[in-house]
Amino acid sequence: MAIKLNFDQVIFRVTTTYFVYQILSAIFLQSFVIFMIILTGFNVTIVFVTLLSSFGFIASLPYQFLKIKEEAKVLQFEGSEGAMLLTDVYTAFDLQELIGSKKIKYPNITKFVSDFFVTNEFKTDTFPYQVDKRRDMWVETGILKNTPVTLNFDTTVASITQPQSYGDWKIGDNIAVNIKFNSAFITMAELKARKDENPLIQEFYQYSTDLLTAWGYSIDSDSNDYFELFKNKMPGFYNQLLFIDRTESNFSNLDLLYPEEGIKPIDDNFFNTWVASRFNPALSSPGITFTGVEPLLEKEIADGGFVSLVALFARMFESFLYRHTSNYISATNNPIITSGATWESYISGETCLPQVFISTY
Repeated sequence: MAIKLNFDQVIFRVTTTYFVYQILSAIFLQSFVIFMIILTGFNVTIVFVTLLSSFGFIASLPYQFLKIKEEAKVLQFEGSEGAMLLTDVYTAFDLQELIGSKKIKYPNITKFVSDFFVTNEFKTDTFPYQVDKRRDMWVETGILKNTPVTLNFDTTVASITQPQSYGDWKIGDNIAVNIKFNSAFITMAELKARKDENPLIQEFYQYSTDLLTAWGYSIDSDSNDYFELFKNKMPGFYNQLLFIDRTESNFSNLDLLYPEEGIKPIDDNFFNTWVASRFNPALSSPGITFTGVEPLLEKEIADGGFVSLVALFARMFESFLYRHTSNYISATNNPIITSGATWESYISGETCLPQVFISTY
C-alpha cells in the first residue's frame, strides 16, 4: 500500500477553515480585550493577554512532539532496500503526483527526466554508473551534441605529488595532452539561441536563467563571470557527466628518451580529479599538475567544450530528482514488511489522521 496526500482538497479545507477561524477569533478577542480594559484596567489586561499568549504556545507543544515523532518513523521493505524514512516515502509519491499533473515548475523537462529515471530504474547506488544512458537522455532533449570534441594542448609539469607513479618525470618537463570527448553540451549562447526550439530546451533555458539570476549573474554575462561561477559551484556537481574516449585520451612526457614509455592514460576519474583540483586547491590532485590550465579552462567555458555551464546545470538538475525517483522505485518495487514494530508504529500514527489526508494508489 502506498500513501499520497490529496493536496487540492486538503488545501481548500484548511484554508477555508483557517480564514473563518481568523475572522471569528479577531472579533471575539478584540471584544474581550476591550471588556477587560473597562473592567480591570490596562495593566491587568496586559498581564492577562501575555498569559493567554503563552498558553497558546504551550498548547502547540503536543503537536510539535507528534510531528517530530512522525518524521522519525520508518517503513521496512523486503529485499535489499531495508528501512526508509516515512517522510522520504511521502515526498517521493507526492513529487510523482505533482510531476504527473504538471503542477510543478519546469513541468515538461521535469517529467521527461523523472520518467526516464523511473523507466530505467536509476537507483542511488547505480546512478553514477549510468553515464551512457544519461547521455542518451540529454541528447534527446537537444542540449547535448552527440559529436566528438577534442582537446589537445602542450604544457609543462608544475608539481608531482605521487613520484612513484611517474618514474623519471620531473618538474618542468614538456607534456603533450590529448583528450577526446565523445559528446559535449551546447554553450550558453547556443542555449539562448535555441530556446524556442522545443518545450524541453525552452524550460531548461528558463531553469538556467533562474539559477544565474539567483546567483547574481545573467545569461549575457561574459566568460570571466562564468569562470568564477563555475569555480564556486563546480566541485560538488560537475562529475559523472563526462564522455571521455579512453582509447584516444592520454598525456605524454616529451622530454623522456623514449616518449612512448611516458604515455599515461586519461579516464573520467583522472580528468574529474585533475580539473576539480584546479578549481579548488583544497582538493587532492591525481598525483600531477600542469601549468597554464586556468586560461585553458576559462576558454573552454566560453566556447562550450567539456566545461560548459550547461553541463553543470544538467548535473544539478539530475541531483534535484534522482534521490526522490530512487525512493519511488524502491517503494513501488518492494513490498512493505507488515509485521514488526516499525509497521505497528506506522499504523498507530496513521489511524490518528483525518481520512481526507490519506488515499491509496
